[in-house]
Amino acid sequence: MKNRLFVIIIFLCGCTYLGAQCNWNPVCISYCSDIWDGAGNTKTCFDPAGTSFSNPAKLNYCYKNQNEQFALTFHPTDPSTSWFRKRTPLFNVCIPDNICNLSFNLGEVAMDNTTEIIRPLESQSSVFTGTNRLTPCEDCGNNKYFSLSSHRDILKSNGTYKMTLTYQCCDKDGNITGTGTSSFYYVLEDATSDVDVEIAFTASQTIETLNGDPDIDGVLLTDGSSPGPELGPASAGVRIATVGNGIQEYTVELYEVDCTDPIETVSLVHTQTIPYQGIQSINYSFLNIPNWQSLIDPDACYKVVVKVKSICGQYQDEAYFGLTNTCMFCRILNTNQEQELGLAPLQANIENDGSGNIEVRTKDSKIREIHIMDRVGRLHSSKYDIASDHVSLSNIPIQFPIIIIIDEYGRVNKKMLLQY
Repeated sequence: MKNRLFVIIIFLCGCTYLGAQCNWNPVCISYCSDIWDGAGNTKTCFDPAGTSFSNPAKLNYCYKNQNEQFALTFHPTDPSTSWFRKRTPLFNVCIPDNICNLSFNLGEVAMDNTTEIIRPLESQSSVFTGTNRLTPCEDCGNNKYFSLSSHRDILKSNGTYKMTLTYQCCDKDGNITGTGTSSFYYVLEDATSDVDVEIAFTASQTIETLNGDPDIDGVLLTDGSSPGPELGPASAGVRIATVGNGIQEYTVELYEVDCTDPIETVSLVHTQTIPYQGIQSINYSFLNIPNWQSLIDPDACYKVVVKVKSICGQYQDEAYFGLTNTCMFCRILNTNQEQELGLAPLQANIENDGSGNIEVRTKDSKIREIHIMDRVGRLHSSKYDIASDHVSLSNIPIQFPIIIIIDEYGRVNKKMLLQY
């Protein structure tokens, strides 16, 4: 009797333990084109439970236009012979090491009120889970994956898709340790359509007036030609405007150049990389450059280069400018003099009543714009053209606690909303 009870306890404990260990999270899917030039390989990983029809995972691909879906192909031994063929996009679902048996169903899904309507696209009852040959896509790490044939024609893949995985987990000896089922939703996004970066200069109202800008809004537009506008040392910076999906980071490079030959670089003044935080337009102030006050020279000429890195490659824009000290506000101060308003850090205070209502105040300048973001940098809302030293905001969800304030001189202050 004792031996039988012992065996039953072991069996029950084993089932509970094994089932808990079979969990496919995250799901990782890699993409590339079979003859892509090296840009555009990407792998997206996500929690399947965090996806839904209204919040699908986003898989980016890197065709710029329909013409890029066709490639000129040369005969391997006869270069004089060539033909056009259609590129084949590859979407590979990475298989974790402990998955030993696997089946899946894939369909295009639509909603009728609250009812899902699924059009079956692809199904496989026994997926190969061993090591595959090398693929041109982003490495799955263990080189175990299965490919989706449903997206070989990108133009027909603009819907919302639902995949259901049914699988078993095994230990290193091949013994089944548990089973699991997981479903997730995803869409395909063209990551390069209309990707572009545009530079404009930030400036005070005085500097805009000196440059004859007809629109006094804190920004000087530029066509990138030399020598460019004369900026004020205290307000100088760039507004970086981007469009397109899949943006990862910005890099701002500032060079001193030869005034008579701007193509000739004198020196690299500063470079800084800024992670993309979900805002399509950001301001970068040259006050962020260490020792900027000692580096600026009104007799020098400068070039700023902004590089935008995306999953499909790199895009950049450049523009030239000089610095002026012709106005009182623009003069470079000696260390014994009082620091100029524009060279002082932006001082801002936030008062929170604890119920989602806040008031933002600045000490010595007007607020130009405010952005509200959550902890991981996702943008919740923005407010522009404020032109006041204080602003009241109501009904701010507590899950969006980061407040970014930009004043009329392009200075930035970031505050985290205190939680009561």
